[in-house]
Amino acid sequence: MKIRPVLSASLLGLILVATACAPAAPAPAAPAPAPAAPVLAEDQRFTMGASSIPSTLDPAVNIAGTVRRYEIFETLVILNEKGSSVEPLLASEWKSVNATTWRFTLRRDARFQDGTQVTANDVVFSWTRLKNPALRSPIPGYFPAVVDITAPDLSTVEVTTRTPDPVLVKRISMLAVVPRAYVERVGDQEFSNKPIGSGPFRLKEFRSEDRLVLSRWDEHPWRKPKLTEIVVRVIPDGTARFQGLRTGELDFASGLSVEHADILKREGMGLDLQGPFVAGALLDTWGVDGTNVGPIADRRVRQAINYAIDRETLAKTIYRGLSEPAGYLIPPGINGHDPNLKPYTYDPARAKQLLAEAGYANGFTIDMEFIIASPETQPTVLYLQSQLKAVGIEVNLLPIEIGVFREKIYKQKPIAPIYFGGLNAGPFVDGDWLLTWFWSENRQFGKRFNNPEYDRVYVQSIQEMDPQKREALMRQAAAILQEDPGWLGVVTSYGVAGYAKNLQGLKVRPDGIPFADTIFRVK
Repeated sequence: MKIRPVLSASLLGLILVATACAPAAPAPAAPAPAPAAPVLAEDQRFTMGASSIPSTLDPAVNIAGTVRRYEIFETLVILNEKGSSVEPLLASEWKSVNATTWRFTLRRDARFQDGTQVTANDVVFSWTRLKNPALRSPIPGYFPAVVDITAPDLSTVEVTTRTPDPVLVKRISMLAVVPRAYVERVGDQEFSNKPIGSGPFRLKEFRSEDRLVLSRWDEHPWRKPKLTEIVVRVIPDGTARFQGLRTGELDFASGLSVEHADILKREGMGLDLQGPFVAGALLDTWGVDGTNVGPIADRRVRQAINYAIDRETLAKTIYRGLSEPAGYLIPPGINGHDPNLKPYTYDPARAKQLLAEAGYANGFTIDMEFIIASPETQPTVLYLQSQLKAVGIEVNLLPIEIGVFREKIYKQKPIAPIYFGGLNAGPFVDGDWLLTWFWSENRQFGKRFNNPEYDRVYVQSIQEMDPQKREALMRQAAAILQEDPGWLGVVTSYGVAGYAKNLQGLKVRPDGIPFADTIFRVK
């Protein structure tokens, strides 16, 4: 029973009198005028500067750039801008049927660029061809628990896993869907150079060492970008990309330096910080086949290497404050990050003591491979070389091309005992991507590290569906790596990208590629 308040007659009279005597209320202020809509530029061509582009447009062969290949292809789901969750793309909905089965429902209006419908059979074919040995695809390694992908009907896809996988839906964002009929008709080789997908842009021109040009596909059923053309120009030098941005030749450029970031801010241009990344070095204790029995195999040597580095000075000088010392493998903002894990202190005396205990009182010589991933790479490896020399470790610096490194990693070939590069939370933005490098049963990168206790905890983490329990297991695994380091963490840094003043709607996905749907140029 609801009780409604009742006003007495005397109280009601007082209110009426007070209302009659009160001054009239001021007229409401006129609403503020709505901001004027941006005036679109006539030229809606978007030009990017990149250090390289994929050598093939087949999304099965490698993940350079993005499996979507700048919006030629689509996946069932796509990560949101922060990578914290997924959004629909070719799939309209999905659900967990049981602990080891996920069901995805396809949009019925999805079409490939030749007009044929996207069906569940195309999804199954896209998965099956990844396992073709001739393609040597690294993509299956992103799906360690997947047993099978099937099509109960033309609009339904079921993914079955060996064990529960808490990251499965994010992993699916790595499976680009290709048209079965077209690929089977033209063959893998022609498809790699003249692909068609279901995305809103189609191939116009492709020269792998020079440029990639895509034109808008106006028949896309629901994605209607304002851009008419995407041009990706290969400009290996970061300074040249930066100058191209300043002169107006480029609308967007990534892989810039922290010095460039300062200039971009001063000149009022757009600045996008990508990451965070953990800059550091992989300490390969196994060499894939167990033949690496050098100094790096000794835990005390790896601890000594970590004690030998002054991270504070590095962060303040080379990275100009756009970083912080890394005392962890998993950076802040990524699940599994443990704020209680602190960097190794700078203690060269302790480093020398550990080396002596390991039998290397007189030091040793070791190789370090590196790729120029950012303008800070070269000065950083020289800094590491100097720091390690101070404790008796002579480092031979061996620059390698990114393609050579990928060849070694994905084909599970030996790399140098120390490899300097950057690790991030991977294409599906999860701490698992960082931890998986040190799992001895890793089928994607091969065995690079061997710690049974780490393996035990890590395997539990990749099967735990409860988010809080999984978080605790990931932190436990990271703590084991802190004590038995397979990694030299140096700094947490950010990739620097810049964009033109007249560019609006820029949303860069975790793979570093702007999402074309929302971008437009204004006058």
